[in-house]
Amino acid sequence: MFSGEEEIEVLNFLTQYKRACDDTGISEGIVLRLFRFNLKGVALAAFETYHNCIRRGDVRGEDYIESDCDAIQWFLNTFATDEIRLETFKRVNQMRQDPNETETEFENRLRNETLRCGNIFDEGNLTHMFIDGLKESMQVEIRMFRSWL
Repeated sequence: MFSGEEEIEVLNFLTQYKRACDDTGISEGIVLRLFRFNLKGVALAAFETYHNCIRRGDVRGEDYIESDCDAIQWFLNTFATDEIRLETFKRVNQMRQDPNETETEFENRLRNETLRCGNIFDEGNLTHMFIDGLKESMQVEIRMFRSWL
C-alpha cells in the first residue's frame, strides 16, 4: 500500500507492485484496474481526482493514463519529483553511523533507507556511502586495508 505521505516511497511501492503483478501473471489491463486498490490516503485521493478528470475529459494527450506505464509515469511525476529525489539522495548520502551503532546496524539502516527509495543506488554507490558514513577510525582502517590490495 502506498499512502503518499512520504513521497519518495513511491519508487519502492512501484517496484514491489510491478514485481507482484509480474510474479502472479496479471495482464496489463488488470494491473491498471487493481492499481487504485493498493493506494490509500493522499495517494488514493490524488489518483481518484486525476481519474475523475480523465472521465470528464479534462485530461488528454500525453497526460492521459491508458496503461500501467502511464500510471507509473504519472505517479513518478506526482510523488517523486526531481526535488524530492535530490533531497532524498542528499539525505541518504549524508547518513552517518551513530556513536553507539555497530557497523552492521549502520549498514542495515543505510540499506533499509535505500530500499525505501526504490533501491535507486547501485552497489558501488552504496559501498561508498557506507564507508563515508562510518566512524572516522573505521574509515581509516578500511582505506589502509584497500591500499594493501
